[in-house]
Amino acid sequence: MRKKSTFLELKEQEREKRRELILDAATHLFSKKNFSKIGMRDIAEEAGISPASIYRYFPNRDAILLEVLGQEINKERLRQLQRLEQGINSIEEFAFGIVDFFFDKEATLHMLAHFLLNEKVDENVFKKYRLNQKFFLEHFACLLKKIGINIDKLEEFAEIFFASVLGITMLSINTIEKDREKVKNEIYKRVKFVCNIYEKALNSN
Repeated sequence: MRKKSTFLELKEQEREKRRELILDAATHLFSKKNFSKIGMRDIAEEAGISPASIYRYFPNRDAILLEVLGQEINKERLRQLQRLEQGINSIEEFAFGIVDFFFDKEATLHMLAHFLLNEKVDENVFKKYRLNQKFFLEHFACLLKKIGINIDKLEEFAEIFFASVLGITMLSINTIEKDREKVKNEIYKRVKFVCNIYEKALNSN
Protein backbone atom coordinates (compact mmCIF):
# COMPACT_ATOMS: atom_id res chain seq x y z
CA MET A 1 0.00 0.00 0.00
CA ARG A 2 2.87 2.34 0.86
CA LYS A 3 4.55 1.68 -2.55
CA LYS A 4 1.35 2.63 -4.37
CA SER A 5 1.04 5.76 -2.29
CA THR A 6 4.66 6.71 -3.01
CA PHE A 7 4.16 6.16 -6.73
CA LEU A 8 1.12 8.44 -6.74
CA GLU A 9 3.02 11.06 -4.78
CA LEU A 10 5.87 10.95 -7.31
CA LYS A 11 3.42 11.30 -10.19
CA GLU A 12 1.81 14.27 -8.50
CA GLN A 13 5.21 15.87 -7.88
CA GLU A 14 6.13 15.36 -11.53
CA ARG A 15 2.84 16.89 -12.63
CA GLU A 16 3.43 19.90 -10.37
CA LYS A 17 6.94 20.38 -11.77
CA ARG A 18 5.58 20.32 -15.33
CA ARG A 19 2.94 22.83 -14.34
CA GLU A 20 5.54 25.16 -12.84
CA LEU A 21 7.68 24.75 -15.96
CA ILE A 22 4.76 25.92 -18.10
CA LEU A 23 4.09 28.91 -15.83
CA ASP A 24 7.78 29.89 -15.83
CA ALA A 25 7.85 29.68 -19.63
CA ALA A 26 4.68 31.79 -19.90
CA THR A 27 6.05 34.40 -17.47
CA HIS A 28 9.25 34.65 -19.51
CA LEU A 29 7.33 35.07 -22.78
CA PHE A 30 4.91 37.63 -21.34
CA SER A 31 7.86 39.72 -20.13
CA LYS A 32 9.30 39.82 -23.67
CA LYS A 33 6.25 40.63 -25.79
CA ASN A 34 2.57 41.47 -25.63
CA PHE A 35 0.65 38.47 -24.34
CA SER A 36 -2.05 38.99 -27.01
CA LYS A 37 0.52 37.75 -29.53
CA ILE A 38 1.36 34.64 -27.53
CA GLY A 39 -0.59 31.42 -27.96
CA MET A 40 -0.63 28.04 -26.26
CA ARG A 41 1.73 26.65 -28.91
CA ASP A 42 4.29 29.39 -28.14
CA ILE A 43 4.14 28.64 -24.42
CA ALA A 44 4.46 24.90 -25.03
CA GLU A 45 7.49 25.45 -27.25
CA GLU A 46 9.12 27.72 -24.63
CA ALA A 47 8.45 25.09 -21.94
CA GLY A 48 9.89 22.32 -24.13
CA ILE A 49 6.72 20.22 -24.25
CA SER A 50 4.37 19.27 -27.05
CA PRO A 51 1.41 21.58 -27.81
CA ALA A 52 -0.97 18.70 -27.05
CA SER A 53 0.60 18.08 -23.64
CA ILE A 54 0.04 21.61 -22.37
CA TYR A 55 -3.74 21.05 -22.36
CA ARG A 56 -3.31 18.34 -19.73
CA TYR A 57 -2.30 21.08 -17.32
CA PHE A 58 -4.24 24.14 -18.46
CA PRO A 59 -7.47 24.24 -20.50
CA ASN A 60 -6.60 27.52 -22.27
CA ARG A 61 -4.32 30.55 -22.28
CA ASP A 62 -6.57 32.53 -19.92
CA ALA A 63 -6.06 29.88 -17.24
CA ILE A 64 -2.28 30.29 -17.60
CA LEU A 65 -2.61 34.09 -17.55
CA LEU A 66 -4.60 33.95 -14.33
CA GLU A 67 -2.04 31.69 -12.65
CA VAL A 68 0.86 33.94 -13.67
CA LEU A 69 -1.05 37.05 -12.60
CA GLY A 70 -1.94 35.44 -9.28
CA GLN A 71 1.69 34.56 -8.58
CA GLU A 72 2.89 38.08 -9.38
CA ILE A 73 0.17 39.76 -7.31
CA ASN A 74 0.91 37.44 -4.40
CA LYS A 75 4.59 38.44 -4.54
CA GLU A 76 3.50 42.08 -4.34
CA ARG A 77 1.15 41.28 -1.45
CA LEU A 78 4.07 39.78 0.49
CA ARG A 79 6.30 42.72 -0.45
CA GLN A 80 3.73 45.18 0.89
CA LEU A 81 3.62 43.21 4.14
CA GLN A 82 7.41 43.49 4.41
CA ARG A 83 7.23 47.23 3.76
CA LEU A 84 4.63 47.49 6.51
CA GLU A 85 6.99 45.75 8.93
CA GLN A 86 9.76 48.14 7.86
CA GLY A 87 7.73 51.17 8.94
CA ILE A 88 5.45 52.20 6.05
CA ASN A 89 2.84 54.45 7.73
CA SER A 90 1.02 56.50 5.10
CA ILE A 91 -1.27 55.84 2.16
CA GLU A 92 1.16 57.84 0.00
CA GLU A 93 4.01 55.39 0.69
CA PHE A 94 1.58 52.55 0.15
CA ALA A 95 0.49 54.01 -3.19
CA PHE A 96 4.09 54.53 -4.34
CA GLY A 97 4.69 50.84 -3.67
CA ILE A 98 1.83 49.96 -6.03
CA VAL A 99 3.25 52.29 -8.69
CA ASP A 100 6.72 50.74 -8.36
CA PHE A 101 5.33 47.23 -8.75
CA PHE A 102 3.31 47.87 -11.91
CA PHE A 103 5.91 50.23 -13.39
CA ASP A 104 8.55 47.51 -13.16
CA LYS A 105 6.16 44.78 -14.32
CA GLU A 106 4.22 46.15 -17.27
CA ALA A 107 3.37 42.63 -18.44
CA THR A 108 1.50 42.10 -15.16
CA LEU A 109 -0.31 45.41 -15.68
CA HIS A 110 -1.42 44.30 -19.16
CA MET A 111 -2.62 40.95 -17.82
CA LEU A 112 -4.62 42.66 -15.10
CA ALA A 113 -6.19 45.01 -17.67
CA HIS A 114 -7.16 41.96 -19.74
CA PHE A 115 -9.21 40.58 -16.86
CA LEU A 116 -10.53 43.95 -15.67
CA LEU A 117 -11.90 44.65 -19.14
CA ASN A 118 -13.10 41.05 -19.51
CA GLU A 119 -11.68 40.88 -23.03
CA LYS A 120 -13.41 37.65 -24.13
CA VAL A 121 -12.06 35.89 -21.06
CA ASP A 122 -13.06 32.26 -20.57
CA GLU A 123 -16.13 32.28 -18.31
CA ASN A 124 -14.83 29.74 -15.76
CA VAL A 125 -11.45 31.46 -15.58
CA PHE A 126 -13.14 34.84 -15.10
CA LYS A 127 -15.11 33.49 -12.12
CA LYS A 128 -11.81 32.43 -10.53
CA TYR A 129 -10.36 35.85 -11.30
CA ARG A 130 -13.23 37.57 -9.47
CA LEU A 131 -12.64 35.38 -6.41
CA ASN A 132 -8.93 36.24 -6.50
CA GLN A 133 -9.79 39.92 -6.89
CA LYS A 134 -12.07 39.77 -3.85
CA PHE A 135 -9.36 38.09 -1.77
CA PHE A 136 -6.74 40.66 -2.80
CA LEU A 137 -8.97 43.66 -2.02
CA GLU A 138 -9.88 42.20 1.38
CA HIS A 139 -6.17 41.78 2.11
CA PHE A 140 -5.48 45.29 0.82
CA ALA A 141 -8.12 46.67 3.17
CA CYS A 142 -6.42 44.86 6.09
CA LEU A 143 -3.10 46.48 5.19
CA LEU A 144 -4.72 49.93 5.10
CA LYS A 145 -6.21 49.25 8.52
CA LYS A 146 -2.73 48.41 9.84
CA ILE A 147 -1.44 51.85 8.81
CA GLY A 148 -4.21 53.54 10.79
CA ILE A 149 -7.15 53.80 8.38
CA ASN A 150 -10.14 52.58 10.35
CA ILE A 151 -13.37 53.71 8.72
CA ASP A 152 -16.76 52.30 7.86
CA LYS A 153 -16.83 50.50 4.51
CA LEU A 154 -13.06 50.10 4.54
CA GLU A 155 -13.17 47.47 1.79
CA GLU A 156 -15.02 49.87 -0.50
CA PHE A 157 -12.43 52.55 0.23
CA ALA A 158 -9.61 50.05 -0.46
CA GLU A 159 -11.12 49.22 -3.86
CA ILE A 160 -11.57 52.89 -4.81
CA PHE A 161 -8.08 53.81 -3.60
CA PHE A 162 -6.42 50.91 -5.44
CA ALA A 163 -8.40 51.70 -8.61
CA SER A 164 -7.28 55.34 -8.44
CA VAL A 165 -3.58 54.46 -8.19
CA LEU A 166 -3.89 51.75 -10.83
CA GLY A 167 -5.76 54.09 -13.19
CA ILE A 168 -3.16 56.84 -12.89
CA THR A 169 -0.39 54.34 -13.54
CA MET A 170 -2.15 52.85 -16.58
CA LEU A 171 -2.92 56.27 -18.07
CA SER A 172 0.59 57.60 -17.58
CA ILE A 173 2.87 54.63 -18.22
CA ASN A 174 2.58 54.57 -22.01
CA THR A 175 4.00 57.84 -23.22
CA ILE A 176 6.35 59.11 -25.90
CA GLU A 177 8.68 60.28 -23.13
CA LYS A 178 11.80 58.09 -23.33
CA ASP A 179 13.19 58.87 -19.88
CA ARG A 180 11.58 56.21 -17.70
CA GLU A 181 12.59 57.91 -14.46
CA LYS A 182 10.80 61.09 -15.56
CA VAL A 183 7.69 59.08 -16.34
CA LYS A 184 7.74 57.41 -12.92
CA ASN A 185 8.25 60.74 -11.14
CA GLU A 186 5.27 62.19 -13.04
CA ILE A 187 3.15 59.25 -11.90
CA TYR A 188 4.36 59.82 -8.31
CA LYS A 189 3.27 63.49 -8.51
CA ARG A 190 -0.21 62.59 -9.71
CA VAL A 191 -0.60 59.81 -7.16
CA LYS A 192 0.60 62.14 -4.38
CA PHE A 193 -2.05 64.69 -5.42
CA VAL A 194 -4.78 62.04 -5.19
CA CYS A 195 -3.46 60.74 -1.86
CA ASN A 196 -3.63 64.26 -0.42
CA ILE A 197 -7.31 64.43 -1.39
CA TYR A 198 -8.00 61.08 0.27
CA GLU A 199 -6.10 62.04 3.43
CA LYS A 200 -8.09 65.29 3.76
CA ALA A 201 -11.33 63.40 3.34
CA LEU A 202 -10.28 60.79 5.92
CA ASN A 203 -9.19 63.44 8.42
CA SER A 204 -12.48 65.30 8.07
CA ASN A 205 -14.47 62.23 9.19
